[in-house]
Amino acid sequence: MNHLAKVVAGLAALAVPGAVHAQASAACDGPGHMLIMGGTEDPAKVSPEALERNKGYGPAVQALIAEYGARYIVRGRVAHVVEGAWPAWKGVVTSTWRCRQDGQAFWHSDKYQNDVKPLRRGASTYRVAMFGPPVKNKAETGQWTAEGGPSARGVACDAPIYLLVTATARDPDKLAAYRRALSESGLMFAYGAVDVLFGPPAEVLEGDWPENFSAKLTRFPCRAAFEAFYASADYTTRFKPMRDGAADFDVVLVDAVK
Repeated sequence: MNHLAKVVAGLAALAVPGAVHAQASAACDGPGHMLIMGGTEDPAKVSPEALERNKGYGPAVQALIAEYGARYIVRGRVAHVVEGAWPAWKGVVTSTWRCRQDGQAFWHSDKYQNDVKPLRRGASTYRVAMFGPPVKNKAETGQWTAEGGPSARGVACDAPIYLLVTATARDPDKLAAYRRALSESGLMFAYGAVDVLFGPPAEVLEGDWPENFSAKLTRFPCRAAFEAFYASADYTTRFKPMRDGAADFDVVLVDAVK
């Protein structure tokens, strides 16, 4: 099978629920998500040759993950920095996989390591890890129930956005208590939130990840829904103070892949 045929087959697998490309792993311990953070920090310090070569990386890696039956849900620079000092050059890429093992198989494949990954050599740096999905909370309904939110004000909620929260814990117990209380309250879920990934990396694939690091990716039905949640009296007075001193946070919004 030539490369074009493989890409077509991979895209077909995405369109058919349960279809898996032959290159995907036979073992499966559940769905996974690959989180990538990074990019080209200072193009002025990169050779023109490396920058030109790097242009081919995105299309090449997109075609290859399709062969493994995966798809992007987030891909690009952040739309808005909510908290922290997130640099403008640092992008976020998240892909979703039928199995965590499929992501590992893709990453360690000869095709990626020998043909695709070298395209970004000398031009960009990344942290890359596989995460499992979060445990579903009984309060997670995905329903919009908050009075006075975007729907009540006639704001169309038809452009989903993702909230990425990264935390390096300073007081792990305090951080865990905050997260547990917020989750069990159902407050975020009342604003239409759905958790996508959560926790420390299940497998680190590239880069230096801080000790006590964790990430949480949550989809909101639109940016207005997130902003209504974040500005709500419940969150600002009841929950947000619970995390003071618990961790160093970066909180950003990233547009969904269309």
